[in-house]
Amino acid sequence: MIPAPAPAAPPLVTPTRARGELLLCYGFFATLALVPASGLMPLKVVLLVGFGCGAALALRRRPRFRLSEVVLGLALPAFLLASFLLGLLRGSIELDLGARALTNYTGVFVIVFVTYLLSRRGLVTLQSFFLALLVGNSCYLAVKAALLALMVLGVLPPETVVRYATAIAPGAAVQELGGVTLLARIAVVNDILTPFVFALVLIAPQLRIQLNRVVRVAYGSIAVAMMTLSLTRYVWLTVIVAVAAYHGLWPRYLARGVTLAGAVACLWFVMASGFTEPSTLLRAMIGARLGDVESISVKREQTAAIMGEVSQHPILGNGIGAYVGDYVRDERLQFQYEVQWAGLLMQLGIVGIGIVAAYLLSVVRWFRAGRVGMYLLLLYALWLGSGFFNPYLTALSSSAVYALFVVAGIHLSTQATGRAQALAASRSP
Repeated sequence: MIPAPAPAAPPLVTPTRARGELLLCYGFFATLALVPASGLMPLKVVLLVGFGCGAALALRRRPRFRLSEVVLGLALPAFLLASFLLGLLRGSIELDLGARALTNYTGVFVIVFVTYLLSRRGLVTLQSFFLALLVGNSCYLAVKAALLALMVLGVLPPETVVRYATAIAPGAAVQELGGVTLLARIAVVNDILTPFVFALVLIAPQLRIQLNRVVRVAYGSIAVAMMTLSLTRYVWLTVIVAVAAYHGLWPRYLARGVTLAGAVACLWFVMASGFTEPSTLLRAMIGARLGDVESISVKREQTAAIMGEVSQHPILGNGIGAYVGDYVRDERLQFQYEVQWAGLLMQLGIVGIGIVAAYLLSVVRWFRAGRVGMYLLLLYALWLGSGFFNPYLTALSSSAVYALFVVAGIHLSTQATGRAQALAASRSP
């Protein structure tokens, strides 16, 4: 008798079927998570065209649009265009900056809205979409880890990394750490995606995202290390809140979490001891970010300057792309500010902020029930709160964060509908 073959080892990530046009969409988001938001624009244009073509081919299979979808798809772009034209008529914005802001804001909206259409029609699944983001973000973290390793090993001096990082990603925050000659801080907009991918990796089983435990542990390890070394206070806050909420909502995993946290802390201490005094590195990190009270003062001054401009046109705003002439944060994009909600209020006015808020809050209806919904609602609130600290909300890479919440919300809604239908069928005679 021939013995039965041994069962095959489970795959690291369970693949899902996807047609060619959807692979263009998934590839776009994976690359968006990898490529710096402020660099390599020709590549991003090509990818954006590929995303548009792939989405159009996929939607062709289910071409019927509801009236509500047409209204949702046109309302915000129409208001942004009207704000641009109104600003030009008033002379409160510059043509080139207004056009850049219009393209930027509209581009982010179109990406998220098209993803909504694809997910609503069942063409894009949370499993495949999240896998694309996970692959792109993992590659980004691997590149960043490699740069840090080369600095620690002395192959690349920090000043060289700082110079090239600034050239490739002009909007990157690069900073040499005082007292630690082997390391430098490198932070780009792509870092904002990592805490949210990490947070969803924690609840992958609850979301029925099939990830092998090896993938979860490997990604979690490198993500925690790179988020720590990013020295971005908002990222730290998001991770701490996400981990606390996870163990609060699913307390049976608390012991495992404490064990892993202790192991990571011990590993961090051992690695730091091999290159420098751990206390020196810790002091450098605290001095670079937690002790940086100057940036808080800058945000206060920035808010005061912006709110002074809001009083000129509080209802409809000064126009998309407007900025405070005496207070410019970035010479390349004068209309971008860390306190982005105040900047948007100045540009779009109360009416514009109301329209934007209506779009953003419409996602909340998918997170109203269950522990998973509460967890995602908290993460979404943290994401929207980033607009008070950093100019992330309208960056091209941020469209991946918006789309992640949209796809996850639709996934939860579909699951709830399925459970309700199954319950109704079981009760029917």
